[in-house]
Amino acid sequence: MSKKSVTIHAILTTLSPLHIASPETFRYEVSDSTGYGLVKNGTKGGIACAGIQRRRFAPGSVDGLDYGVAVIAANNIAGRLRRQGAQILVNVLREKNQKITLQTYSAITCGAVTGKPDSRDLTFAEYKEVSSHPYVGLFGGGPRMLRRRMRVLDAVPVMDSLRSSGFSVGHPRGVGKATSGMNISRGAAFRRGDDVSALLDVDRMEGVVTDFEVQFNARQRLIIEDQLAKDAEEKGSRNSTKAWSAFEFVDPGVDFDFTVELTDVTDAQIGLFLLSLDGLAKTSIGGQTRNGLGRIRLNDVAIAINTGDNVDVTDTIFNNNSLIKADPSIAVYLNAWKIAASELSGERLDAIMKPPVIATDEEKAAKAVDKERKAEEKALKAAEEKAAKALEKEAKAAAKKLAR
Repeated sequence: MSKKSVTIHAILTTLSPLHIASPETFRYEVSDSTGYGLVKNGTKGGIACAGIQRRRFAPGSVDGLDYGVAVIAANNIAGRLRRQGAQILVNVLREKNQKITLQTYSAITCGAVTGKPDSRDLTFAEYKEVSSHPYVGLFGGGPRMLRRRMRVLDAVPVMDSLRSSGFSVGHPRGVGKATSGMNISRGAAFRRGDDVSALLDVDRMEGVVTDFEVQFNARQRLIIEDQLAKDAEEKGSRNSTKAWSAFEFVDPGVDFDFTVELTDVTDAQIGLFLLSLDGLAKTSIGGQTRNGLGRIRLNDVAIAINTGDNVDVTDTIFNNNSLIKADPSIAVYLNAWKIAASELSGERLDAIMKPPVIATDEEKAAKAVDKERKAEEKALKAAEEKAAKALEKEAKAAAKKLAR
């Protein structure tokens, strides 16, 4: 089965605000002079704000990016592609009315079954089978943490400075709307309401809440006490949902360089990847997706095939954010996946993803006793052999003395 290495290039465009949260501490402050809000690092002032993830660079390495640039991290993209691939795989098994274990399901969707990898080594025969499996060979994972053959790069905004310095891989056709990396994100603040605090729909509450007057007065008293105790740092109340919150997002219309490298893969694995990519394009990413955030579009999706002497780049294989499945340039991959899918087996997948058998306490105790018994037998045998050698040595010495 021949294998090849290809690179998939695309431009990922945000269609709605994109919020991928960072664990760092940010504040949202409203300027006294302009009246506009700004997102800043820090722990004091303004409103607590959930900032976005940024890729930072060494000081001075990229002009104007001292504080980094918005990023869609590689592991985020890889995880979403894995889940799309797992969904396709599960659909194939369901059509065949085949089942898999819960451990196998966890392995194909999350990449791992437990937090402790299996240390057993693969035999060469196992390696050949696993590496050629259309799903496992591409996405890897499982108890043995099998190596995936999909290398994903961080998606960062299209910037001439990042492309020219090698911090990002530009599209081979040079497409994508470039930005300076500045002023492509902003913050938004919102306020959660509290019907009890605002005395809204009191008649409705009274008709459905048990011991309404007692509970209402007690809740109101706690809210008032919280309000009096709050300090200037806008700490949240434990008794009321009424509070200001803020989050940072990347503006709609920002283009990101999107690059994935597939190394030593089969045509079937490329086909599965393309279908997974098609699924990714139709999902929302990041947080607040139920509020319409995180919609994306993949533009100018192309496959770069390294033939050794040069790199051949296909025309775009997506149209209107969907894979052009009838495109002749990808027919060989989709047909190969179709054939491989027909041969997939839930039983074989379970065998590949099977975690090591964990011994019970009784089995561990029995194993320890057996180990101790074997050690004693070994020591006894060594002692007997030593005694026999000593007797043999004495006999030889006595025979030698008589011979004189």
